[in-house]
Amino acid sequence: MSLNAKLRWSVFTLVIITGLGLYAAGPWPNTKDVQRAPLPQQISVASCPRERTEPWKVPALEHIVSIAYQGGWLVAIDSEGRTWSYLAQPSEGCAGAPQRVYMGRHAGDEDPSSTRMHKIASSASEAIGLSNDGRVVRWYNDRVNDACPHGSRQPGTCQDRIADVRRDMTDVSRSHEHLLAVDREGAVWSEGMNDCGQLGRFDGQGQFSPESRGYGRVPGLPKITAVATGSRYSAALDEEGRVWGWGNLSTSWALAGGIYHAEPMAPLCRPAGRSAMGLDETPHVLPMQVTGLPPVRLIDMFQNFVLAIDRDGHPWAWGYDECGVTGRDPKALAAQVTFQRQPQRIEGMPSLLAVSAGVRHALFLDKNGVVWATGNDGAGQLGAMVPRHTDPRQCASSEELGADENYSEVPVKVPSLPPIVGIAAGRDRSAALDRDGHVWIWGRNR
Repeated sequence: MSLNAKLRWSVFTLVIITGLGLYAAGPWPNTKDVQRAPLPQQISVASCPRERTEPWKVPALEHIVSIAYQGGWLVAIDSEGRTWSYLAQPSEGCAGAPQRVYMGRHAGDEDPSSTRMHKIASSASEAIGLSNDGRVVRWYNDRVNDACPHGSRQPGTCQDRIADVRRDMTDVSRSHEHLLAVDREGAVWSEGMNDCGQLGRFDGQGQFSPESRGYGRVPGLPKITAVATGSRYSAALDEEGRVWGWGNLSTSWALAGGIYHAEPMAPLCRPAGRSAMGLDETPHVLPMQVTGLPPVRLIDMFQNFVLAIDRDGHPWAWGYDECGVTGRDPKALAAQVTFQRQPQRIEGMPSLLAVSAGVRHALFLDKNGVVWATGNDGAGQLGAMVPRHTDPRQCASSEELGADENYSEVPVKVPSLPPIVGIAAGRDRSAALDRDGHVWIWGRNR
């Protein structure tokens, strides 16, 4: 072997031995210590969180004065009376973008004469609210970015399906199948489906008719200040603090967050009807005073239970107690009594300013700006860690049958929020409005 060959072989052997020694000595260098050029971040829409279990501030929604959930959309009014619609849908950055709702026909620049909104209400379907001159206005959040059908075909934000139903209204509420409105004289008007008597009026011959009907006045009520609608139930608050109810609150289709419900517009009540749990499922047309309540100053309802705050700031609830939303543990009760016929006070919170009913959870706002919550937490809509209950019969998943979801019948504080002045609960999501006009959301994100 030549001298050069021997030299090359010696160098090669030394490299191999040194490498083996380093491998045996280990460990390998930490990748954090290795300087590398940063890679551009690619955010996949599919990676956007399905739930937000902690409150998150919505970007680009500022100077907001009022919020409500309408279907899966969050609707907001700003300090100028302009209306915004927001869906935290999957998008680049996982944020989505608020959309301006123009109460006119043309897209593009703002129309100075466009309708300004004064009040918006929770709704299970279309968006609804009151203009600043007392008109009932309805629109569709999922169509605010459609191309305008009249004149210009350029895409933009426009509305051509507004229905100015009546003027001089002071309150409005809409379920999926019916609507209530209060005029300045304190009279209640109703329209829509009437299968459970939720319109509160008979036909021209004084007979009950389950068919859908146009606008008409609800007779037999004192002067009313506020109304609330559930799936097949109507509630009204009079100026003396009494609560009145008609229709049917105990239809069993509402159980499990609407999993077992019939098709939209399908009649649910029937004469002498009884549910599988032995509950009344007959129509009740005549408004009746809800007994067992002290004087009340506000009411709220979204689907199958009613919330109220009395004049001392105490919360009350009645209706279905799914997931402990009314403050009672359904796991400790027989299935036959998960429906709470009489109002019961919810304990464990200081004096309250506001309540908001979702489908199976509720939000409460106390006088110190703190938000509390009860009910289902399957999507993080309570915003707090709650004990896990394992009785799927009492709190079945809204997403799939047979599963079970966390819930709390004990009011829990929603953490990580600044001082709050407004709240809104939806189907499986929650929102709050802080003192600076910013909106915070948590729960189902898409």
